[in-house]
Amino acid sequence: MKRNAQNVLLITYYVLMGVFDMQDLRQGRLDITPHYYKVDFPFYKEHLEDFLPDEIIDIHSHSSNNPGIQPDDPRPTSWPDWVTFGHGMLLPNLLDAYLKLFPGKQVFPVCFPICDRNDVEERNLYLAEELKLYDNVWGFIWTLPDWSKDELMRRIDDGDFSGIKPYPYMVKDAKSEDEIEIFDYLPHEHLELAEENGLIVMLHIGRSDRLADPLNIRQLKEISTTYPNIKLIVAHIGRSYCPRHGMIGIPALSKYENILFDISANTEQSVMELLIKEV
Repeated sequence: MKRNAQNVLLITYYVLMGVFDMQDLRQGRLDITPHYYKVDFPFYKEHLEDFLPDEIIDIHSHSSNNPGIQPDDPRPTSWPDWVTFGHGMLLPNLLDAYLKLFPGKQVFPVCFPICDRNDVEERNLYLAEELKLYDNVWGFIWTLPDWSKDELMRRIDDGDFSGIKPYPYMVKDAKSEDEIEIFDYLPHEHLELAEENGLIVMLHIGRSDRLADPLNIRQLKEISTTYPNIKLIVAHIGRSYCPRHGMIGIPALSKYENILFDISANTEQSVMELLIKEV
C-alpha cells in the first residue's frame, strides 16, 4: 500500500513543530536548534506564513542516494564540501525538511536525481523505487543524450516518470562551457518524445553567458515553436545569477507561453522582479 506523503508531513509537523538547521544539510538532514525557535520560526510566523499559499509545488528538488549523503557517511572537514557535496537528499529526508522549512504548509515536490555518466542507472532506479511509495511526489528521469527515443520511452514508463532532466555534462564527448549547445544534451529525438507525450522538460542551460547567450536564446525559441506541446522549464531562471543575464534573456523569451522558469538557487532580486513583470 502506498504511503500518503501528506499524512507523513502533517504527523511529523505536529511532532517537531518546525525546525531549521544547516549542520547536516550535506547529508540531507535539518535538525532542531534553539536558534530556530528564537529567530527563524518567529520570523516565519510573522512574515511568511500568511504570505505563502497553503499548498506549494517545489518544481526543482534533487532527491538522490549519492555517496556522501548516507546517514553513516563521515562528515566533511571543509565548509564548501559541507554544504555542496552530495547534491541531493534522500526523499524521506526531503519531505521531513519541508516540515521544518514550511511548517503548516503542504509541499509537493518534483524530484530528480543528480548523476554523472557512470551512475545514471543507479540514481534513476533509487528515485523510481521511492516514487512507488508516495502519492504526491513526482519524478523526472535524468537522461543520457545517447539514449534512443525508444529507450528513453521505456525508461520513463518503467520508472513512472513525469518528465525529463537533461544536463550539459552528460554529453559523451565533453565540450567546453562555451562550445556546448542545448541540442548536444537534449537531442531532437528526446524532444520529439516529450512533444508526443506532453512531458515537462527541466532544462539547465550551459555556456558562460547563460540566459543572455544568443545561441541559447535562439535554441530555446526553436524548441518552443517546434515542440509547442512541451512544457519547457528553464532552471534557475537560466542561471541568471547576475542582473545582465536576466535583463537580456527574459524579455527575449517572455512571449513564448510554453517557456517557463523556475527560481531555484537564484537570489538575484532584480532578476526576480523582471521575471514577475515580464512572464
